[in-house]
Formats: sequence, structure tokens, C-alpha cells
Amino acid sequence: MIKETIYMENMLYNYTNEELMEQGEFQVFGRGIYTIYEVGGDTPNVVALKGLNFEIKRGEFVSALGPSGSGKSSLMRCIGGLQKPNAGSIKYGNLDITKLKEEELVSIRRNSVGFVFQSPTLIQHLSAKDNVINTLRYSGNNLTDAKKRTNELLDLLGISHRGQALPNKLSGGERQRVGIAVALANNPSLILADEPTGNLDHENTANVMGLFQDLHNDLDTSFLIVTHSKYVSTFADRNLELLDGIFLGQHTGNINLDSLESSRQILIGNDGRLNLPPELIGLIDEYGSAWNLDYIDDSEIPEIKLTPVNKNEKEDNNFTTCPLCSTNLKPNQAYCTNCGAQLIN
Repeated sequence: MIKETIYMENMLYNYTNEELMEQGEFQVFGRGIYTIYEVGGDTPNVVALKGLNFEIKRGEFVSALGPSGSGKSSLMRCIGGLQKPNAGSIKYGNLDITKLKEEELVSIRRNSVGFVFQSPTLIQHLSAKDNVINTLRYSGNNLTDAKKRTNELLDLLGISHRGQALPNKLSGGERQRVGIAVALANNPSLILADEPTGNLDHENTANVMGLFQDLHNDLDTSFLIVTHSKYVSTFADRNLELLDGIFLGQHTGNINLDSLESSRQILIGNDGRLNLPPELIGLIDEYGSAWNLDYIDDSEIPEIKLTPVNKNEKEDNNFTTCPLCSTNLKPNQAYCTNCGAQLIN
């Protein structure tokens, strides 16, 4: 059992990896997360995350699906304690990691979180085996235990026969497996993967994602994978659809890759905020911003009905249709709000 020591305000806190994560149903719990990047000059600041709320249950396999620039990597860095959000809280159990000092975060990252990146950060002059041993030794394990754990991991990941190879002699899939072994070295409760198959072909992508599924089932480890790939997201139990720093909705069960709107579940935050998907915004924009809301509670399942105030008189009959995804857009828009295609006026 890995023992974790955190120093806080001259008081000594001792956590085991299990104790840190067993406080309640949710392993990770985020509320009101904002991340802002200052650009400088006359360029406006970039708001990457816009008040996100999220939960990851213990043992759950979740993906955050979105295009480039949607805020996926910012989300992963905040959850992993690599970056502090500008506002909001992120809790592991009952521990708010946004209030911890950097040395305290290092301790948690080392023992409770494993990171897998698109390009594994392996030490080039060390063999695959020594890369894993080095991680364990850095965490305080003795050499005998580090070697034993490394052999177990390389065998589990099917690359024990490549243990003596240097990283530049490994294939892309093999390097990623070594990176996964490094992430699993200290038996973390949470694995965070940022575009883990971005550099792999389809066959190796399927192999790595199948491996993630097996590890999730065998180790009961929670996974969050951020990806732009709809195919990769199908391996998760639940998919959070991210666009422009907000969650449009989630997909559970069978996600429809050809028509995300058909399997999308709209999310209503605990602050009452409802984010409408772009294709719906394109349809309702022509009626204006004023809508009547009716709450129907005369059945077992309540219903919410929205009708435009100006339902008989559309605010503007002129709109542009995206040539790629057919979303209705406001006139003179430069980019499609649904697929991001550049529009030529």
C-alpha cells in the first residue's frame, strides 16, 4: 500500500491512496471551473473553460470529446493538478486540490494520478524497463520492489520482451504501452489520458483503447480520456461532449457517431444553466431570444416546453446554412458554430 504524506500549514496529514479516494460516490467532483489565458496586447483573453460542472464516479471510464480548442487539455490539466483554474473547486473525495500548495499537489500526482500523453515522456537513454523502475524509485520504492512491480506491469501490458529496448527502438504502440506502464507504476486511483492515440494508426488505436478497457475492468481504476476522436470515445462508459469550454451534453450506452444529436443527453447544471447544442441554436435563433417556458408535471415524467414569444413573427427570416453540416446560422458569421467550418461570404 502506497503511503502518501502531505504537509499543510505545519500540520502532518497522512493519506493512503485508498483513503484519499474512498470518501463518497464521486472520486472527482468539479464545480464552476473557469480557466482564462491572458494573451496580451489588444488581443482579448481566452476563456478556455466556462464554469464547468462535472463528476467522475469511482471506477468509471469517462471520455471528454471535442474538437481542437474546445478546452479538453485545460480540463485534464486542472483535474490532474497540473494547472489551477482561475475559479471553481475540484475535489478528490472531500479534498479540494485547488487549495493545495504545489508541493502538496506533487505528492498527490505522484501517488494518486497517472498521466498518459499523446507522446509518452520517456527518458531516451533509459530502456523501457528502466523508465518504469526510475518512476518507482523516484516515488520512494526500494530497488527490489521497483523491479518486481516493473516486471508485473510490462507483463500485464504485453511488452516484457521489449524491456531492454531504448525508446527510439520501440514502435509507436510499444512506446505508448511503456508510457501506460509508467502511469500505472504507483497504482493510481485515477488515470488521465490526453489524446493517447493521437500518434497511432487505427489498428494500434484499437489495441491501446482495448487495453484501457481491460485495465479499467481488472484494476477498477477510474479513467478520463480527452480526445477529438469519436471512435476513441466509444470505448468509454460515458462521454462528455465539450465545445468552446462548455459541456453540450453527455452520451451513455451506444453513442451515435454519425448523428451525435440523436444520442445526446442535455445536461442541466446545479446552477440551473442549460447549454443548447449549436444545431438547436441555429434553428431557434430566427425566433429571437425571448421564449416562454411551461413546466408540465401531470405525468410520471415531467416535461419542459419552450415556445417563442414571437412565434407568429420570426425576428429575421434570413439565415446562412453551413455547406458542410447544414446548420442554420446568423447572417455574416465567419465560422460555423457546429462544425467550425470557415464560411465564405
